[in-house]
Amino acid sequence: MYQLDALNTPFADGQYDVVGLFDVIEHISDDKAVLREMYRICKPGGRIILTVPANKWLWSYFDVSSCHKRRYSKKELYQKLQRAGFVVEKVSFYVFFLFPMFFLYRALRNMRCSFDDEELSSGVEAQTIPLINEIFLSALRLEKLLIKHINLPIGTSLVAIARKVYDK
Repeated sequence: MYQLDALNTPFADGQYDVVGLFDVIEHISDDKAVLREMYRICKPGGRIILTVPANKWLWSYFDVSSCHKRRYSKKELYQKLQRAGFVVEKVSFYVFFLFPMFFLYRALRNMRCSFDDEELSSGVEAQTIPLINEIFLSALRLEKLLIKHINLPIGTSLVAIARKVYDK
């Protein structure tokens, strides 16, 4: 695992079998350049696995406090991966079962949130209750099994798997 400048990595062309970007590119202005760089460092036949926040209409105080630049539609993520050179194998929503609760919570919070610096730095969504956390984890484990076989129709996030084609 590395923490580095995703626009200019120190790695050789085709160095990695798998590259993972988990909730990364939504923080970077030029997400297309990041995907091109990941394509460069992937071996032919290698894969990229990434997650991003989904649905622009879910934009909330949480995105502002997390310094997100954007949320993605399924089509947008698919096209950006293709334009970077990847063959897209899968794009699916996730956080499907918890979606109604997240949507309601964030909608209510947005109605009373001023998006000012003090409010945003006051511990956004920082409290967890062990039992609730275990329920959430169980729901996500079930989604993990389902995603292997189907694409979920809605969710708060997207997961994508794409492959670098072999050079001709």
